[in-house]
Amino acid sequence: MDGKKNIFLRLQEWLETFAQKRNAMRLLFVISFIEASLFPISVDVPLIALGVAAPQKGLRLGLVATLGSFLGGYFGYAVGFLLFDGVGKPLLDLYGLSHSFEHLLAMYHQHGIGALILSGFTPLPYILFTYAAGFNRTLDIGMLTIGALIGRTLRFYPIGVLLYYAGPQAKIYLEKYFRVATVSFIIVIIAGLIFFKWLL
Repeated sequence: MDGKKNIFLRLQEWLETFAQKRNAMRLLFVISFIEASLFPISVDVPLIALGVAAPQKGLRLGLVATLGSFLGGYFGYAVGFLLFDGVGKPLLDLYGLSHSFEHLLAMYHQHGIGALILSGFTPLPYILFTYAAGFNRTLDIGMLTIGALIGRTLRFYPIGVLLYYAGPQAKIYLEKYFRVATVSFIIVIIAGLIFFKWLL
């Protein structure tokens, strides 16, 4: 039990130290870019962890996550448009997301840019939205730009604002419940993805 507690304590201390370094912003940008284009990784975990460790950087962290995901969307769009058969489809097969692709195409045809704007509020990984947008140009590049800019801003920047203004309180809570909060957040993400896959 003490061993597990020490692991989480070391993780907390490492995050607090790393959040003060310039590389923290770069890492968050890279993770956000990859989340939109190559791998369904969660941006929320490093964004919240870094924001709680350095709440004074909350606004910048929210902006970095937004920009990384927004720009990564262009790369994901290019994969869907130019490299879907050779790169996009194999990646979706690898992640077990292929069965959701046709459903997402139907959503685009029915709701257009609205589906992209709301992408951040569904458990579906964002790469599905960028690949599907580029596939046979389901959305043109202008619609991608507008939808992704609005959707990604609504998705990540409010978290940065919240961390900036509520950071000290969040930090106190994290110090007290760090282990429970970390494990619970991961469980919620996994459960949401499983439920949404089952629903589709």
